[in-house]
Amino acid sequence: MRNIVLFLIFGYSAWLRAEGQIIVLDPPFNEAVKVEFSSSESDRGQTLRGSLIAKGGKRYAIPDTCEPEGGEAELTDAFTVKGREVYFLFTCVWAVQHSGLGLSGKQYETFVYSGSDLASIGNMKSLSQSLSAYEGSLEEGVIAILGIRSVNLPRKR
Repeated sequence: MRNIVLFLIFGYSAWLRAEGQIIVLDPPFNEAVKVEFSSSESDRGQTLRGSLIAKGGKRYAIPDTCEPEGGEAELTDAFTVKGREVYFLFTCVWAVQHSGLGLSGKQYETFVYSGSDLASIGNMKSLSQSLSAYEGSLEEGVIAILGIRSVNLPRKR
């Protein structure tokens, strides 16, 4: 009996991973109540793609994807925020290791969407860029956290 329960648990989690990650949106984004993210093979590696799912089950592809950038992208978060309207956001993260440039850390990219219907959502690029950043070390041991990179370094003359 114990083996059957373990098989069901591990089998179900493997099925979830193969199907993708489904997140309930609260508040709903337009008529979307859920979002599903899954990885698919591209010529550069695994690409993370998403679909917004309406109440009736109809799917709308999210225009942006997380392409492999020297490593596989991972979804760190997806949610909605209610302001003047409801916004949908998701964030991807990549590990960054580039010894030649002295980079070691994580690159975060956030996508922010608004729109009056799911067929015509738009990426709010300036807000998306403001919420995207690098966290880790740069050359000469300088630490950069969430895009703060203004550090005065001594220079040789």
